[in-house]
Amino acid sequence: MAVCCVVGCGRKYKRNDKDNNPKFYSIPIVNPYDPLTQLRRNEWLKRLNLSESSVTPKIKVCCAHFESGGPSYHLMKKDVDWAPNKNLEPQSKGEAVAQ
Repeated sequence: MAVCCVVGCGRKYKRNDKDNNPKFYSIPIVNPYDPLTQLRRNEWLKRLNLSESSVTPKIKVCCAHFESGGPSYHLMKKDVDWAPNKNLEPQSKGEAVAQ
């Protein structure tokens, strides 16, 4: 089961509700022949407040954390969705969560 790693998000993939499930994305992997992939991974980790050692294949980010609903192509560094950018701060108890 996929669960969003963003603190305070809590979105999950429900096996029995495939039509209403959010999309989930993995932390980008590094291609040793493309230095841009390391920059992108570092930016994701920074924005998600994760350390390199905490990343596992099960760590996912849901579509609620991208303006367009998903990450942009890795070569589009200036695109707003090059890394997660939306709803990254934990919600306070008094705030309504817009989802």
